[in-house]
Amino acid sequence: GPLAARLEGRAFGGPLGGTLLYDPVAATGRVDIGSSPDFGAFRPGVPLSAEAAFAFSCGTSALHVAATGTAGFADSPWRLAASVEAEGGALRARVERSPATIEPDDPVTRALLAALPIPASMSGLRLGATVDASMEAERAADAPAPAWKAEVRVSEFSADMRVGDGLDLALRRGGLEASADGIGAFLRLRPARLRFSSLRVGRATLEGGSVRVLAEGDTLLVTEARAGFCGGTVRLYALSLDLERMSSGFTVLLDGLDAGGVLAMFPEVGGTASGVLNGKLPLGVRVVDGSPELRLRNAYLYSPPGQVGFLRLADTGPLVAYLQAAGVPGPTCGGLGEALHDLAYDILRLDLSRDRDEAAHLALRLVGSSTRGNVSTPVDLQLGIHGELERLLNLGIRAGTLGAGRR
Repeated sequence: GPLAARLEGRAFGGPLGGTLLYDPVAATGRVDIGSSPDFGAFRPGVPLSAEAAFAFSCGTSALHVAATGTAGFADSPWRLAASVEAEGGALRARVERSPATIEPDDPVTRALLAALPIPASMSGLRLGATVDASMEAERAADAPAPAWKAEVRVSEFSADMRVGDGLDLALRRGGLEASADGIGAFLRLRPARLRFSSLRVGRATLEGGSVRVLAEGDTLLVTEARAGFCGGTVRLYALSLDLERMSSGFTVLLDGLDAGGVLAMFPEVGGTASGVLNGKLPLGVRVVDGSPELRLRNAYLYSPPGQVGFLRLADTGPLVAYLQAAGVPGPTCGGLGEALHDLAYDILRLDLSRDRDEAAHLALRLVGSSTRGNVSTPVDLQLGIHGELERLLNLGIRAGTLGAGRR
């Protein structure tokens, strides 16, 4: 008759218990086990259960074994289904996870995030998504190792995170497709593709983005990225992000940005603007004293030829004070402050460069006319500024609080 056995021991770093049933006449059996996993860094705190059915039969050349089973955590959507067939040295296996929604407060999700080697400068990471995945492996009877491939698909992805003390990030309605394959222990990662409806970085919000990324050890390589920004388009190339040091370097191309949207990123200045801006920003990012800092090199921003736009700053005092601190003569600062109260411009261009000592130099060119009351005054200004120019840019991107609700 059927045979039964009680299983006890340890597995997955914790105690295991279960039962084994086997019918020698039908050559079929069943296993049910439960465990409380403890992998050290990964401690979900909820029990894991698994069940499997298996059968033996005579194959063409050797004993044929077929098994199916499922495993999952209690009160969690993390659950897997598997099937295996083996005959002699040949093997075919498949593991899959059907689409399921992962909430940020799911205990297994929290344990997975806690186990990841996330840099100390990144905090408050919360994720929510719908995830499905699959993995297949196959080995011929005479092959030294199985060939395998794995795919992960994530939809309705949301994430919130803080970098250092001054920069919040929030991603909404994202999607991710990633895959890998290999033979035995050899692993080949395929470029992953990330899409999102919106990505807020401090005060800056990117929309309708698409990113291709490749992970290599502790480094993420972004081969291409594109998103909407301030009514125009932002394209990013050759970003290399060192996850250990949280430092990177890349080039951003700006096309057709709305000048009013760009100005709105600097509420300390205040005012309104119109017109279109294009540019190129070679950027470096690093975390200094717990806060992210941007560094520019050989960047430019300009209005297209033939365009007429306007700048109307409500309070030019902070800008004038900054220019005076940078060494710009008082009369020049005063004249610029007056002009920017109501300026119609034909040419607006900013060029930033660095000398051999890494000192920054910004050249500003403004051509147009300024209106005060009923009087219009021609403006043709060329201004050179030296100093800590990134300070204004870093102030512009910082702000916001972590934990904004989903949209």
